[in-house]
Amino acid sequence: MRKELLADVLLSMRINKGRIRLTGFSIAWGIFILILLIGAGRGLVNGMERIYGSNVNATVKVTTGTTSVPWNGYGKDRKIWIEEKDAALLGEKLAKYVEHAIPIKAMRNVEIACGKEHVMRTVNGTSTKFMEAMDARIVAGRSIDALDMNMARSVCVISLTTVKALLKTSRAEDAIGMTVKLADRPFTIVGVYKPTKQYVAQNDVFAPVTTITQLFVHYNRLTAIWLKMKKLKDCEENATFTSALKHILANARNFSPRDPSALLIFNMYDEYLVTMDTLHSIQSFVWIVGFATLLGGVVGVSNIMLITVRERTREFGVMRALGCHKSYIFLLVTIEALIISFLSGMVGMLCGLGCLKALGDIAEMAAGDGTLVFVNPNVPFYTTLTITAIIIITGVIAGYIPARQAGKMKIVDALVFTK
Repeated sequence: MRKELLADVLLSMRINKGRIRLTGFSIAWGIFILILLIGAGRGLVNGMERIYGSNVNATVKVTTGTTSVPWNGYGKDRKIWIEEKDAALLGEKLAKYVEHAIPIKAMRNVEIACGKEHVMRTVNGTSTKFMEAMDARIVAGRSIDALDMNMARSVCVISLTTVKALLKTSRAEDAIGMTVKLADRPFTIVGVYKPTKQYVAQNDVFAPVTTITQLFVHYNRLTAIWLKMKKLKDCEENATFTSALKHILANARNFSPRDPSALLIFNMYDEYLVTMDTLHSIQSFVWIVGFATLLGGVVGVSNIMLITVRERTREFGVMRALGCHKSYIFLLVTIEALIISFLSGMVGMLCGLGCLKALGDIAEMAAGDGTLVFVNPNVPFYTTLTITAIIIITGVIAGYIPARQAGKMKIVDALVFTK
């Protein structure tokens, strides 16, 4: 019985192989597009997670602007300044959220010279925890330490890119101990870093904030405060932290906590949430497009099975007259539709996965040493299982109506049927 059923199914497929190929292609194409779009979306999500890092809310940058509303007797258009004591205040008041509050004094467009070579860089006066907060990797030497800070040493940490530009070498170790001039002041290179995230300054030079204050910036004003965060649990806690931060600095510097331009906060967690929301919306749209494409294939399979039933009406009538049960005919049509859908779907899935692997390799080669925004495009195992189930279900649905029509056919009507 089973062998006969399978033989009849294969015979029918051989007879209609041209039609089956075209219909199978539409299903394979639908699955291929679905796999490709899901995997591409996953690759973008992976890329964003790599850019932001596993701890996406690790850092918050605080800078100041100009007031836009009057407050406590002060007029608007007043420049707000922050000082080192404000960094200490934030570290104390926000200890629940903040691991370290790091002061930054930035000098832009500073000439860095070594022999005849020179480049223009931003020099940041900072503390011992800044490199850790920025998630920059020290590839040679060390970071700024407490002794550098206390003694206001003329030492600096530069990027690997700057080493290549000044010393014409790609070996970071060669730069350690060498002297460069920062705005005509000699500084010893004690460390070389390589940024691991896109938001990390790619070429900035870092020195002790005490040294920068002593040699260049003699006032106590800061350019920014970087906050090394503890792990924020969710969006609600992030909003609570941001509100507390605004109120603390507003009270310390006499401006309205609701003033949108007095305080500028770059919170990576906010940026991450916006990016992820956008990507998840794209992924939802991808499923809609994929299902719509797949639906076209299902309709095609159903149509071809209806045509097959119509062409084989008299044959089915003879089979019924010879004692064949109507359930046999029902299974005959259903299994044929299921085989077409399943094989076509598997071909589309394998082609899609292969294409994703190739796209991932191409993206990695194209990025080189730069930032990779398309990382490991793949389809999770549970998603492939879901798609496989969808293929099987659509195959059954595609075959059900034609099979039901064939099974309900009366013997007499089938025998006298003419095309």
